[in-house]
Amino acid sequence: MTKSFEVEDPDVAPQVTPLVLGCSTTGSIAIAIPGRTISAMTMTGAPAAYTGNVPQDVMSFVGANGFLMGDLPLGTYTFTLTDSCGEQHTATAVLEVTSSNPNLGVQQRRGCEAGFGSLRLEGPEGPLTSVIITQAPSAFGQTLPFNASANIFSGTGMFYMNSLPAGMYTFATVDQCGVGRTQTVAVEGYQTQVNTVDITPLCGSFWLDLRHISNGNYVQSFFLQKFNTVTGTWGHPGTGAPYAEGTLPTAITAYPLTNNFVNINLAFTGDFRVVKAFHIFSNGTSAVQRCIEVLYTFTFDGRPEITNAYSFPCANSLSEVAIVAVGVAPLTYTIITKDGEPFYVDNGTSNVFTGLENASYLFQVTDNCGNIRGRQFDINALDPIAIEQDGFCEGEDSSLQVQLFSFLNYEWWEAGDPDTILSTTNNLDFPSFSSSQAGTYFVSITSDDPLSCMNQELSIQINSNILPNAGGNAIIPPVCSGGSPIDLATYLVAPFDTGGVWQDTNGTGQLSGSTFTTATIPGGTYQFKYIVTGACNATDEAIITVEIKDTPVAPVVVAVAPVCEGSNVQLSATAVPGATYQWTGPGNFSSNVREPLLQNTTMANGGTYSVTVTVNGCTSVASTVDVIINSIPRAGNDNATTLCNDG
Repeated sequence: MTKSFEVEDPDVAPQVTPLVLGCSTTGSIAIAIPGRTISAMTMTGAPAAYTGNVPQDVMSFVGANGFLMGDLPLGTYTFTLTDSCGEQHTATAVLEVTSSNPNLGVQQRRGCEAGFGSLRLEGPEGPLTSVIITQAPSAFGQTLPFNASANIFSGTGMFYMNSLPAGMYTFATVDQCGVGRTQTVAVEGYQTQVNTVDITPLCGSFWLDLRHISNGNYVQSFFLQKFNTVTGTWGHPGTGAPYAEGTLPTAITAYPLTNNFVNINLAFTGDFRVVKAFHIFSNGTSAVQRCIEVLYTFTFDGRPEITNAYSFPCANSLSEVAIVAVGVAPLTYTIITKDGEPFYVDNGTSNVFTGLENASYLFQVTDNCGNIRGRQFDINALDPIAIEQDGFCEGEDSSLQVQLFSFLNYEWWEAGDPDTILSTTNNLDFPSFSSSQAGTYFVSITSDDPLSCMNQELSIQINSNILPNAGGNAIIPPVCSGGSPIDLATYLVAPFDTGGVWQDTNGTGQLSGSTFTTATIPGGTYQFKYIVTGACNATDEAIITVEIKDTPVAPVVVAVAPVCEGSNVQLSATAVPGATYQWTGPGNFSSNVREPLLQNTTMANGGTYSVTVTVNGCTSVASTVDVIINSIPRAGNDNATTLCNDG
């Protein structure tokens, strides 16, 4: 048996490896043919920077492993090759600076103020030379794109910037190699999760329990300072050493505190503040920026303090009064005067006085150290106990609360479900409040005495949040430059909230209120934001897009010399790319060609002719030309007359 078959060479292609290290202006090219050697090779193309002759025999750069040629200027090279099997190939190599890492190095620190952040950007393969912010939240307040390159630190080529409102930012960067990168970063703002300072008074001193948790904690420290009423400055609570505002507090100018700890035996009196120092990124430099935040202020003078009083009217025109006081326990309570006259009531350690007539009383509290403090209260002027609310913006941690008394009982419920008790403390919390939780809430306040005037029921209405509505985005039909001003408000998409503000996103400088003046605006696409603000500083925005088309300039018309009737007249306007023409003239003349011809003109053809050009739907102003038609002189018809000679 005989079989026939055909053996074909396998398809092979040159393997081209261009290599440029870092930002070098030169590189190398390696070319090999798998399984074969190169028997002939010519460079047939090279960039202008290449100093050799082209075409050029480059076999001197071919070795056992193929072709390798270095120190070549950047650009595109082409080669023709013949391999050991006699097959010819064409190879192209492009030497250019490329990036192996598309991502910027991003490090964030929070800002000095709530809701603001700071960051550092680092090029993965060398210093940055340009940073442009192309996208930012509306609170950023700068016209986009915003050139932020001034914040590149010359010493390292890193980018440092602070005071950035929290939100999404897009940074377009270029490094020293000319490599561009675009990266979106969610800038996180400074937020405080926990900030409580509890003061426990003692005889001649106090304890301070500091609990502070936040995301602004880079090299943070905490201090206690006292106000000097003579110099008007803050300083060390013990020595009085003054503190220079804005500087870093030290053990000389402040008393160091330990966070999340009870700081004991603080033997100071006066007006105090608790301050926090932390650090963020600066603008345009690697040096950190210091932030000083006042967390809490209070007064401690070593004596008890009556902070408030609440009146609970009874049906018999008498009242029960609860005194709120702080000091070294146990505290004892007395009444010294009534309406300015001596009136003594020793209430012992109970802070609730019963059976009081409507009058003005001087209440007095004594602490365990023997210190006494009094305070005058008019029962008629005292505020009744009431529900206070905190928060209730969408997604915000919120709460309802009434004054806490250890001898009272509390029960909370919502009107739609009175059998479900939501809380049995003086607080009703709403973690991450939602408008679905809106409604009427009740609290029952009772004492162990069923006949007490303190027993009562309070209610409060919590309303849902009405989110702002700017309407939908809109695209205005294209308009021609040089036209009438545009009232952008007429293009808002209903329904929308009125009273918003307009923002000139592209920085044209031609927006006043909602009116966009297009007289001097070149062709292009422009965007404007309509921003409305609602409760809880919630915002919504609509983008109105306007396309401006360039109105062509009036065409130049060739002047026409006077002619006699019967002659032809050539009208002509300059050529405008992509334009259509419209001529008008005497006798309802009309033409849409650039150079219309008036044939066998008559006197009726004389007059003014106008021409406009239209490009992309925009029509120029008209240009005119006068056509003068002169009449031909006429002597009349020939005739013969007979004359007689009488002479």
